[in-house]
Amino acid sequence: VYRNAGWISPVVLLNGRVIGIWSNRRRGNRLSLEIQPFENLSKSIHRKIQEEAASLGDFLETSWEIKFSRRLFG
Repeated sequence: VYRNAGWISPVVLLNGRVIGIWSNRRRGNRLSLEIQPFENLSKSIHRKIQEEAASLGDFLETSWEIKFSRRLFG
């Protein structure tokens, strides 16, 4: 997914299909993730994304928080 000035956004994949983009910021010792979906996400997909966020936090040895924005399209 390309943005202005040729930036490439990290994507959220579900079964090989792009369903959104994500971004991250470090706030002190905390990792802050923002998910911007392209469609409405079910509770089970929210849980799967949170599990991946927890794995990333464990890998980086930091606490984390996640924010789901409103969908980008439609």
